[in-house]
Amino acid sequence: MRAGPNFVMPPGFGRNVRTWEFITPNLAQTYQVHWVDLLGHQLSDKPRTATRGAHAQADRMWSLLPSQVIKRPLVLASSSGSQIAKMLAADHLQTVPGLVLIDPRLMAGVPVRL
Repeated sequence: MRAGPNFVMPPGFGRNVRTWEFITPNLAQTYQVHWVDLLGHQLSDKPRTATRGAHAQADRMWSLLPSQVIKRPLVLASSSGSQIAKMLAADHLQTVPGLVLIDPRLMAGVPVRL
């Protein structure tokens, strides 16, 4: 495992974690790379009763990160995964030092709590 900072990478809407397979080798030369598949996305379970809104997905994603291993994760997201990444970063300002959004799809009217 690399000793560099951690990059946590959720996919965008309708995508799965393999979205990142082409850039991971380059990132992995410097960073520890963690793909996070979101509930209801292509490779994960799709329970009918689960809440899949941006806040719920951000909370769920945070709970998946083992805090003893992944400290101060940088979050890289694309498309609608950017909404979830933005919520996660806003909810954990003291712990998430950076946010990279590629072609973000951010919804108007969804506040960021700072």
